[in-house]
Amino acid sequence: DLEYNPGNYPELLKPMLDGSADVVYGSRFAGGRARRVLFFHHHVANRILTTLSNVTTNLNLTDMETGCKVIRGDYFRAVPLQSDGFGFEPEFTAKIARMGLRVYEVPVDYHGRTYAAGKKINWLDGIVALYTIFRYWLFPGLKGMPPGMQALFAMRSATRYNRRLYERIRPFLGERVFEAGAGLGALTEYLQAQPKVLAADADPACAEWLKNAFRNSPNVETVLCDVADAEACAKLASQGWDTVVCVNVLEHIDDDDAALKVFHSMLEPGGRLVLLVPCGRWLFGEMDRAFGHRRRYERGDIASKMAAAGFAVERVFGHNRLASIPWFVNGRVFRRSSLPWMQAKICDLSVPLLRMVDPYLPLPPLSLAAVGRKAPAENGTA
Repeated sequence: DLEYNPGNYPELLKPMLDGSADVVYGSRFAGGRARRVLFFHHHVANRILTTLSNVTTNLNLTDMETGCKVIRGDYFRAVPLQSDGFGFEPEFTAKIARMGLRVYEVPVDYHGRTYAAGKKINWLDGIVALYTIFRYWLFPGLKGMPPGMQALFAMRSATRYNRRLYERIRPFLGERVFEAGAGLGALTEYLQAQPKVLAADADPACAEWLKNAFRNSPNVETVLCDVADAEACAKLASQGWDTVVCVNVLEHIDDDDAALKVFHSMLEPGGRLVLLVPCGRWLFGEMDRAFGHRRRYERGDIASKMAAAGFAVERVFGHNRLASIPWFVNGRVFRRSSLPWMQAKICDLSVPLLRMVDPYLPLPPLSLAAVGRKAPAENGTA
């Protein structure tokens, strides 16, 4: 209907083409562009809806209701959208915020129509938008997304949990870190505090995400690499890694013993492997199957496997004890394929409390962290 100017397309695409953005909103109110002056009450309603959307998504958009949006095709196909009317904008915004996509705004021209010229929106559409904002604030509506993809986006949004995990493994990190199976960079965000990081993932979509997300981090490099591929990893070993970090990846690999030997070969003498794996065979349930887990580990399992790969096991400790209860109830009792969003959010919000009480809870841990060291070089040898 030409309310929006097609001449603005190059500016809308620029943040995506230079790798900065996953989603771009064309804002009618960001300033610097021609905008036809119309309908004060529509403007007020737009401000109210945009503000409420920002409150529930923690974004700072100036024009949530804009009809001028650009998103990468692979991410758009991953978003399970349900609205087909004026609820589309708040639903779309809520879901891309939940996924942690990088959002940019650029000002666009706006040549609004009058009702005589065919404008359709009315006050009922505002009520629908208001309902949609609160609906997707309380219920994320990501069920149509594959469980594995849900898990990656959930991990990325669990910022308190990721920070706590980083704090627990930080004493074992060196200066040159290889992260095996980095996913969407949930832990990489914190690992980039180390002098040199190479984040690898076998999924092309994840590798592309990592490349774009950390393109402005000078000490972080990214690579498409399957850590189960010994030949591919051997090409990276020459960079001299003193730490390999592998979080929630080993359980996905068919031959985990071979993967541990690959990690051993990548490390310099004296280097460390830092693992996080799911704990407890008794917890294996529907969520494990949906996420592609081949197994869960007991303490003795992971220690013996690391020793067989040539590591001196320095420490094995439990992590996240309280979460073993919702994992068991959802995966074994209710046979759900994913943890309900509200439960996951509560778990993340409770991290400051769990930091104090989790080590003392009489519960089995949901995960095991294990640290192994490669033997130092003997005197006179490299």
